[in-house]
Amino acid sequence: LHVSPPRGDTSYFLLSLFVLFLASRALPYNNPTTPEAFFDQRPPSLRIQAANEGRVIPGRVLSLSNIFFDPGDQGEISSIYADQLSEQALYDYIVAIKAKEIIAPNLPMIYHTPSLDGFDGGILPLRSYSALMSNTILDGEVTTDGRLREHLTAVPDPLWLDYFNVRFLITDKTADEWINGIYFDTQHPVTVAAGRRVELGYVPPFTATAVLIRTDSGGNPPGQLIGLTSGEGGQERLVMPLRRAETEPEVWLADPPRPVRFDSLTLEAGGQDWRVLGVTLLDGTNGSFQTAVPGMYRLIHSGDVKVYENLDVLPRVFAVPDMNQFFLPTAARLVDEVVSYEPGRVVVATNFVAPTTLVVTEAFYPGWQATANGVDTAVVPVANFFMGVTVPAGRQEVVLEFVPQRVLWGGVATAVGILLWLTVLGWAWRKR
Repeated sequence: LHVSPPRGDTSYFLLSLFVLFLASRALPYNNPTTPEAFFDQRPPSLRIQAANEGRVIPGRVLSLSNIFFDPGDQGEISSIYADQLSEQALYDYIVAIKAKEIIAPNLPMIYHTPSLDGFDGGILPLRSYSALMSNTILDGEVTTDGRLREHLTAVPDPLWLDYFNVRFLITDKTADEWINGIYFDTQHPVTVAAGRRVELGYVPPFTATAVLIRTDSGGNPPGQLIGLTSGEGGQERLVMPLRRAETEPEVWLADPPRPVRFDSLTLEAGGQDWRVLGVTLLDGTNGSFQTAVPGMYRLIHSGDVKVYENLDVLPRVFAVPDMNQFFLPTAARLVDEVVSYEPGRVVVATNFVAPTTLVVTEAFYPGWQATANGVDTAVVPVANFFMGVTVPAGRQEVVLEFVPQRVLWGGVATAVGILLWLTVLGWAWRKR
């Protein structure tokens, strides 16, 4: 059927088309840039993919950055594309590069890297998701579209990152510091309570003549540093008092008796709380240095951005004695084996001495069903968002499957509709 506009309204019709054409000029698809904006993969995503390789369940990622940094290869990019792209297209390309550095907002979907972010990152951003994030890592703020990065100004409490299976953390370097030519990674500040100790989760293999500690205040020595090092005579424990740097009152130095490679480092506070912003190992013989990260993190990539590995992260599937102990870190237990983990189907092998709650940190949604050795068992919400299944004692194969009843009923309704349509069509053909 072809409908032509009335002849008297032709001018209005053409004017409407022209206005729509002008309005569409600002849409992104009418302002293309180089295809490399999509196809060129950056080092952070490659590093995370390499770290996840061979794992049944890849660890989740979380980004913290306002992308207020310049790519290290921006000069090279400008020289290559200056005579090929318009100023706006070049700008869009650079913004795309920075988004790929932090794998946001929905790039985890492209790189098959699960994210805690609910904006096409792998978690269903339900209302319960927004409530859980608001009550935990967002500290009262509310995300209505699932995005987390825009609401985060600092690394969230490690406890929540552990529970939510955030294995990789991506941040930029805009808050880090250079002091007298020494670099301090200040992304993970820790407060050591008076008289208490905090051990660094990972000490890089670096021979140091001094350890520099960046604090947020001067005053009296805030504590001491305890290091363990291995030698021919076995492991040696070094207790190193702190002395203030000559030109920087907020930098303290711990001097080992000789150049050493530490197996571990522990911060011990004195009579007051000690706020540690960053730790750097220094080799005074050649001026080289290596940052260390307070807390249970390991730096696995440093380029335009930094990628940290969470050394304390809980797996995507774990167990607790009962629902009430979900947020007790000491209560979490590992399962025997995650046999398979696919969208809509999870198979787990367990062997507990008593009935236990199996927790799967995916969004609870009507339609999930579970069996333990073929016997139906209920899937219930944990922390009002994740999935939980009560598993009997002994060896069990637990299977969780997503079988939404609405889809089944929709299929039935579609089949009935097609059948009715064929019936009416056949009746009309016979009547002819």
